[in-house]
Amino acid sequence: MMRACAPPGRCYGEAMGSIEDSPEPLRTYREALSAVPAMAAAGREVRISEDGSVSATDARSALLRLGERPHLLCHAILLGGRLALMAGRRGPGEAPLVRNLDVAALFAFVLPATGAPPLPSAMGAVLGLEISDTEPDDLRRLAAALLARAASPELHAPQQALELAVFLQGSRWPWAGLILKALEAGHGLTPSGYQRTGLEVWEHLPEWEEAGPQPPPGSQPVGTDEARAELLHILGPNREKREAQMRYAAEVARAFAPRPSETENTVLLAEAGTGLGKTLGYLAPAAIWARRNAGAVWISTYTKNLQRQLKEETRRIWPDPDRHRRRVAVRKGRENYMCLLNAQERFAAFSASTPRGAALAALIARWALASSDGDMVGGDFPAWLMGLLVDGHSGAAQLTPMSLGLTDRRGECSYAACPHFRKCFIEKARVRSQRADIVIANHAVVLTQAAADLMLGEKSGRGGSGETEFTRIVFDEGHHLFEAADSSFSGHLTGMEMAELRRWIRGPEDRRQRGRALRERLNDLVEDIRDGSALLKAVELAATRLPAAGWRRRIAEGTPQGAAEVFLHLARSHVLARAPANRAGTEIEADCHPLDPALVEAAERLEAELGELRGAMGRLAAALLRRLHEDAKDLTSTERNRLESLARSLRRRGELMLGGWRAMLRRLMAEAEEDVQDDRFVEWFSIQYAHGQEFDTGLHSHWVDPTVPLAECVLGVADTVVVTSATLRDRRTDVPDDWQSAEMRTGASHLPW
Repeated sequence: MMRACAPPGRCYGEAMGSIEDSPEPLRTYREALSAVPAMAAAGREVRISEDGSVSATDARSALLRLGERPHLLCHAILLGGRLALMAGRRGPGEAPLVRNLDVAALFAFVLPATGAPPLPSAMGAVLGLEISDTEPDDLRRLAAALLARAASPELHAPQQALELAVFLQGSRWPWAGLILKALEAGHGLTPSGYQRTGLEVWEHLPEWEEAGPQPPPGSQPVGTDEARAELLHILGPNREKREAQMRYAAEVARAFAPRPSETENTVLLAEAGTGLGKTLGYLAPAAIWARRNAGAVWISTYTKNLQRQLKEETRRIWPDPDRHRRRVAVRKGRENYMCLLNAQERFAAFSASTPRGAALAALIARWALASSDGDMVGGDFPAWLMGLLVDGHSGAAQLTPMSLGLTDRRGECSYAACPHFRKCFIEKARVRSQRADIVIANHAVVLTQAAADLMLGEKSGRGGSGETEFTRIVFDEGHHLFEAADSSFSGHLTGMEMAELRRWIRGPEDRRQRGRALRERLNDLVEDIRDGSALLKAVELAATRLPAAGWRRRIAEGTPQGAAEVFLHLARSHVLARAPANRAGTEIEADCHPLDPALVEAAERLEAELGELRGAMGRLAAALLRRLHEDAKDLTSTERNRLESLARSLRRRGELMLGGWRAMLRRLMAEAEEDVQDDRFVEWFSIQYAHGQEFDTGLHSHWVDPTVPLAECVLGVADTVVVTSATLRDRRTDVPDDWQSAEMRTGASHLPW
């Protein structure tokens, strides 16, 4: 007998208990489904079960049947696309628009946040059933088992399920009636008198609690013998002991030594071949150090796949789920997580659009309440859900949580001013990382945060005031550090970037855009600040000089408005005049030099206007911080959080973004005047295309050697840095011990010690 139950979020392959222990309810549900024909593709033929018999037909006939009446099937969009290909058509036509009973949708409703691909066999495995992907009768077994699960005590959030089923019954969702019967039979829940839709997930999520100021971590070292013993404990008694893995763990343990001096730290470059077991090799000493010193070790990777693998590997150290959740945190970019405020707006839009939109909102709401972390990109959100209920096969492949506006966009968050701030998934991840022993992040998050903290005087590596303290870091997939640094430390002065900053300050000026203006975020905070309203108006006025709605059309037509659009117009003309004749592709580029005098003059005007905006933002940020310090005793915790977060946002955009743009323009002007290029950077103009249309235009700047800022912001700041990879050294076979290339690729060669 398999395990009787499991929490939401269990992965595909781990059975949640055999559902066939309750034959009577199953028989009832199968009888209810017997009148619906079932369809499944099997190779080049299509199998259909109807009236107790199974027959085979071709893809073209199957598409015609789907267009005539509903069928029981699995993922209508995918099946319709497959049938269209088999029939030689470009798309499935109107077939997926019929109200089919889709077992994939039922699975997403009954078992939200449960990882399984949209295949009958995979979904059946979660329930402990052997289901065939090609037998239509097995779809009835699977659907009956899912309905029985809805009637069982293992159903997650049955009250929400009832409210959503009542809501979806009004949209004529095919499964709503059967789910309501299952909820009444198994939970005694009836649909009478309910006014709520069940979409209000933010009302049922638990609130996070601020961790408060954390003391600096200790500096106790990790012994090599301790690391070996911890690794043996993690591996367990039945695992093979590998001496190479033991040596690796011991070497990493030596890196967790106290900082030698104020100007020195410990940097370890460790190459370990695939199969050696380096993940557990560095996790063992990292766990000891974190436990002993009450600090966090950050594990940074390059890919989300390795982030997921690392999280699973840490379960060997903390097998208890509750303890693992306290000890291990995953940090990703804000754009990965569901934004509850955006979800509230989008759910209302989905529900008012079409019955399919209402069903999509309901399934996402079921996931949100069951999700462990709200990660819609690499977490427990089933990516196939986005294409489950869309109209048209071509749109299914392009639909993402970001394209639907469900995740947090850059600069959109109002932090403590948001009504859902205390339940925010993003803030929960931040708070958990402050208390965790192991924080699993990615190179982009670590490098961007470290660079921001250092440039703002918030040195994160030495117990400073930054958002994140990187005292001990392990960079796995270290051979990607160069590429990650190149992306993180580059600059892009483009129309899209400047228009996005204008939108962040002034709010959406195009009805098709969404977001809140800076004035709405500040709300009443500036009322008690001397000259607060005047400072805010100065920022808003300076932002009007950034590209406004319609800037693409104006720069293409030669009618730019303001210095920013004039600069973009001349940059576009510069590229079109010098780009190669073959302009096919997504981007065309041109070297910056020699520059037309008019472009130099436009750069000078733009640099001055960006300077005015930076100054206005800096003065407003200073006023917010001044009130934070002077009125600290009279402010609520919410007001303090709002003041601090908004001041930090203003400083980062003013000093990092605007400061970087101005530096790019000053280099451009200096090089044009002196005819000498700064050999630290490579810069160019470009025009980017999307779907055959001009999408963005501007100036780009990259470090020739991006490991220079990497060494300054990260390697030279943290107390311990371990860079490891299976291919860290790029060397000739006749020099196996040459580490010079590894030191250059990781930035270690720039450290003075």
